[in-house]
Amino acid sequence: EKPTVEKQGSRLPGANALLVLLVKMDANGDQQLDADEILGDYQRPFQQMLNVADDDKNGRLDRREIAKGSPKLTAV
Repeated sequence: EKPTVEKQGSRLPGANALLVLLVKMDANGDQQLDADEILGDYQRPFQQMLNVADDDKNGRLDRREIAKGSPKLTAV
């Protein structure tokens, strides 16, 4: 038998919770978050995420902004 390799999580506390939240928010699976795809329960966290990570202030979080802002986003 081959030994299984366990996937190690990020060392950043809350990274797994952030990943789950991002997947739930990204309704169309395009790896960016737009206001029109965010369901009601996630509107408030999305607005908080925009406040800390939307560098170009376009109301959307793309992959670069999410990756760059991930330490701050875990706090949301």
